[in-house]
Amino acid sequence: MMNVQEWLAALHGVRGCSTRVRCGFVFIMVVIITMLSLAPAYLFRNVESSLPLFPGFDKCVHSLMYFVLTLSVLFALPHSERRRIRSMVSVAVAASFYGIFMEFCQGFLTSTRSMDHFDMLANAVGAFFGAWMVWRLLIKGGEHGSAL
Repeated sequence: MMNVQEWLAALHGVRGCSTRVRCGFVFIMVVIITMLSLAPAYLFRNVESSLPLFPGFDKCVHSLMYFVLTLSVLFALPHSERRRIRSMVSVAVAASFYGIFMEFCQGFLTSTRSMDHFDMLANAVGAFFGAWMVWRLLIKGGEHGSAL
């Protein structure tokens, strides 16, 4: 089983992975998040009843989506840019604002969803955790951190 460092090295080692492919993954994440955010609430009732939920489960899902979005955007950046703390923070801020925007869209564009300030917070937590993880692996990770 691969550890995180080996997985990241393998991911970065795909030199044939073009910018289009990396940006394509960002596009796919944005489409998925938009669709899930604006889908009617009744579509999630079966999922909610079949999963072993706990209080705040949806906040974990929000954080995970924005965590993955932030990682995908950072991976899409050129190698020299993704190593900059300014880029990491900028991506996390942009992902957080996108999360806030999606919550406003839920409140004003849908009739079965509502805007939730705690969802906004969960989105930002996921985005900043993703940026922190990249920072931790690249900057603080030293030799091992060069995997990205």
